[in-house]
Amino acid sequence: MQFTAVTDKETPQLWALYLEADPEAAVVRRYLPECRVYAAVRDGRVCAQACILPLSKDTCELKNLAVSAEERGRGLGMRLCEFVFHACRENGFKKMVAGTADISRSPVPFYERMGFKRTGVIKDFFIKNYSAPIYDGGEQCRDMVLLEKEL
Repeated sequence: MQFTAVTDKETPQLWALYLEADPEAAVVRRYLPECRVYAAVRDGRVCAQACILPLSKDTCELKNLAVSAEERGRGLGMRLCEFVFHACRENGFKKMVAGTADISRSPVPFYERMGFKRTGVIKDFFIKNYSAPIYDGGEQCRDMVLLEKEL
């Protein structure tokens, strides 16, 4: 497995993963141009990706993170995050923030294992910012949990 910064952010493999994490293409298109994208690649196939949006000289946001279905449960997301944390530190960032849905199948425990701490909630974020309801495991996504990690 190779971890790398991506130069072409518009490949079909990456788009399939972007939409796994954020199902509305119009929303992804709003932040993707400003993001740095990192990927885990095996035999020329993108297995996981992470989009990092610089917010200030010290802070960045993990906007989108996804692992392909066939690679899930093997620690690839954690390994990609460790690579991304290192790259972000090398780029001068001191803090990373992230947001995710507050539902039972939420990835909040994953982020907490990676050292993120909960810092707040944005009520009705997914209702107000998406054109149609978003469901995960049959549950409608409503609120966003905010998380933060010192790099």
